Amino acid sequence: MTTAGATISASKFGLIASAQKIRADSWIIVGLCLILALQFSEIFRRGINWDEFHHYNHIWAYSRGELTNVFNVMHSRAFGWVRALSGNAVDHIIIIRLFMFACEVTILAGIIGIAKHFTNRTIGLLCALAYITFPFVFAHGYSFRFDPPSTALMIIAFWMLLKRPMDYVTILGVGALLGIALMVTIKIVLLLPVFAGVLWLRWSEERFAQGFILKTAMIGLFALLVASVIYTIISMGAPQSDNMVIATASRVGGVGSIMFSLEPKPYWGVALLAAMEAPLVAILIALFGYYLYNSQHKKAEKIALIALISPLASLLFYHNTAPYFYVFMMPWVIAACAIPMQMLSERYGSLLIAGWFTIFGVMTYALESESPIEKQRLLIEAAYETFPERTAYFDLMGMVPRYHKANEFMTPFKIKSLYKEGRSIYTEAINKQPVPILLRNDAQFDSLFSDPSNPPYLHNGQPVFTPEDAHVLVDTYIDFWGPFMVAGEVIPEGNTTHDFTIRVPGPYTVKGSDILIKGKRWKPGDVIELDRGHYQVSGPRAGETTLVWGDRLTPPSYPAPRKPHLPTW
Repeated sequence: MTTAGATISASKFGLIASAQKIRADSWIIVGLCLILALQFSEIFRRGINWDEFHHYNHIWAYSRGELTNVFNVMHSRAFGWVRALSGNAVDHIIIIRLFMFACEVTILAGIIGIAKHFTNRTIGLLCALAYITFPFVFAHGYSFRFDPPSTALMIIAFWMLLKRPMDYVTILGVGALLGIALMVTIKIVLLLPVFAGVLWLRWSEERFAQGFILKTAMIGLFALLVASVIYTIISMGAPQSDNMVIATASRVGGVGSIMFSLEPKPYWGVALLAAMEAPLVAILIALFGYYLYNSQHKKAEKIALIALISPLASLLFYHNTAPYFYVFMMPWVIAACAIPMQMLSERYGSLLIAGWFTIFGVMTYALESESPIEKQRLLIEAAYETFPERTAYFDLMGMVPRYHKANEFMTPFKIKSLYKEGRSIYTEAINKQPVPILLRNDAQFDSLFSDPSNPPYLHNGQPVFTPEDAHVLVDTYIDFWGPFMVAGEVIPEGNTTHDFTIRVPGPYTVKGSDILIKGKRWKPGDVIELDRGHYQVSGPRAGETTLVWGDRLTPPSYPAPRKPHLPTW
C-alpha cells in the first residue's frame, strides 16, 4: 500500500473511531437525561425527610428571632421568601428542592469536567452517570440540605483550580466560593485533602515556583474575609448575647470533639448498605489503587487523584454519615474513579457500563416505596386547624414550623452532646414555658410511649432520654389524635384518691364523668384552669375521666393517616 493509501486508511479509521465515540457519548447522555428526568419527578412525589423539615424549621425560627446558631444556617436567610407563598411546609420545601436540583446538575457538570481532565469526555459522562444513579444520591441529591449547594460551590472552586491559570480571577473567584461554602456548612473542612491535592498538582506544573505559594495564601485569606463578612451579617440578624463569640467557639469545639472522635459511628452500617446497593461503584473503588498504580499518570497527578478519593476515609471517623452525606462525599470519590472506569470501559465497552448504571438507576426509581407526602400535608394542616397559633410543641425535626418547637433536633449526635453535658432538655423546656403538644413523628417517641419501662437506646447503649426526661414525658402527655399527644391526665374510675402533677399550665377540659378537684365538682365539658403543681382528685367517679389540655379542643373529624409519616431515609 502506498503512503497516500495508508494515510487515507488511517484517516478513515480515525473518522470511524470518532463517530463511534460520539455515538457512545450520545447514548450515555440519553441515560443521564433519563435518570435526571426520573429524579426530577421525585422532587414532587417523594416524602419530605426529617432533615428537610429541620432545615425548613430554621427559616421560621429565624423569622421569629429564635435562631441562635450562626454556622450552617445561611439557608434560613436565603429562603425566607418561601414563607409568603401559598401552601404549607411540604409545598415550600418542594420549591426549595428545585434549587437543590439545580445544584446537583452543577455537581454533575463538575464531575464530568474533573474526570475528563484525567481521562476523556466519555469517562467523564460515565462518572456523572455513576453519581446520579448511586441510590443515596438519587434519593437525596435534591434534598433541602446544605450538602447540594456547598458541594456545588466546592466543585466549581476545584474545577477553577484544576483548569484555570492562577490569575486574580481564579484567586478571587475560588476564595469567594470557599468563603461562601464555609458559611453554608463548616463540614467542608473534610475536603481539605482534596484541595491540597489539586494545589500540589498545579504547583508541580508551575515547577514549584515560590509565587504559587503566595497566590494560594491569597485564596485562603480572601476566603476567610468573605466568610467573616457573611458571619458578621448573619450575627447581626441572630439573637445577641454578651459572650456570642465564646459561645460559638465553645459550640464548634464541642461539635468537633464528638463529630470527629475515634469511636464506633451510628452510620457504619449505612456504608455497607451503600456498597450493596451500588455494587458497580463499590467495584470501581476497590480497583482504584491497582489501576492508579499501573496508570501512566504523572506522580503529581496520582497524588491529586488519591486526594480526590480521600473523603472515603471520613466514613471511619466522621459522625454524621447518614445517606444524605453521600451527596457531599461521592462526587470526589467517583471523579477519582475515572481511572478504573477508563480501564473497565476499554475492556468491556462504555455502552455496556452505561447500560448497567442506567438499569440500576431505573430500578432504584421503580423500587421506591410508597410516598407519605400527602400524609405529611394532612398532619400539618390538622395541626394548624386544631391548635392555637404559636403553641409550643415537642417533636423530632420541626414538622409544624409555624408553631414553636421547644426541643432541639434530637439526632444521635445531638443526644450524645446533651448526654455529655448532663442535660435533661425536655424537663428544662417544660419548666421554662408551657409545651402542651408532643408530636410522635419518630421512633424514639414511639418506643418510649409504647413501653416506658424499656426506653430506647442509641447504637452505643446510651439512653436516648435521661430518666428524668422519660418520666416527665410519659407522665405529662396523653393520646389526642393520630401522632399528636397533648398534656393531660387519665383518672381511673373508683373512690380512691388520685394524685397527679400538672407541668403545662392552662385550661383543661373534663371528659368522661364528674370529678372533684380543688374542692369543686366538675362535669364533662367543663374547663378548669390549672397552674403548675400537684393535685388530687377525690370522691366517687362513675367511669374513667380525662383531663385534656385546651379549651374544648376538638380533634379533626377525619381519621389520622397511618404510619409511616416519613420516608425510610
